[in-house]
Amino acid sequence: MSRRDDPQEMDRMRAWLERAAAVLEVDAQVVLDREADLLKLASYTARNTSRPGTPLTAFLVGLAAGKADPSEMSNIAADKIQLLIEEIEEHYMEESE
Repeated sequence: MSRRDDPQEMDRMRAWLERAAAVLEVDAQVVLDREADLLKLASYTARNTSRPGTPLTAFLVGLAAGKADPSEMSNIAADKIQLLIEEIEEHYMEESE
């Protein structure tokens, strides 16, 4: 049985990915072109290995795709992660949080 995600939620996800990609100065289309596979990987990881490991697995995929020196990539990623945290805090968090 296949599951269909809410079209509005999917549109919201894609809008966030576009914004996050702009903040990170990367091409969002790379992710959007692989949307189904990335979501499948995340689903499989969360349900079958470890829910907390899901974002870390996605990060590992990014490291592998980037083929960058891990020590350099870690520092760059830390800066970019902070940029995204600030973006979420500024534009996406509810005021009650």
